Amino acid sequence: MDEAIDSFDQLTEEDPFRLDDMDLYSNMLYVKGEKYYLQVLANKAFEIDKYRVETCCIVGKHIGLVKKKCVNHSSIRVGIQINFIHFRKLAQPEERASQGN
Repeated sequence: MDEAIDSFDQLTEEDPFRLDDMDLYSNMLYVKGEKYYLQVLANKAFEIDKYRVETCCIVGKHIGLVKKKCVNHSSIRVGIQINFIHFRKLAQPEERASQGN
């Protein structure tokens, strides 16, 4: 797991605005109990794009590690809802095009 964390650290240095797959990085930090690094990641993700699914998951894990788990689940639930709405909007143009034929 330490090698994976090092790889994510290197990715973050190469592309400081990257949020793709950072929820996986937050999982590793959560499992290891790295409160400080998870807080840094959550703050950075929130500054980049507070409405992305990855950000909601990262913030949820940070809150879960620092505070209560019920808040953690509600933050992750928000991320899942945002993700569902996003994919639903992406699917709608295809549905309209198929109905038109």
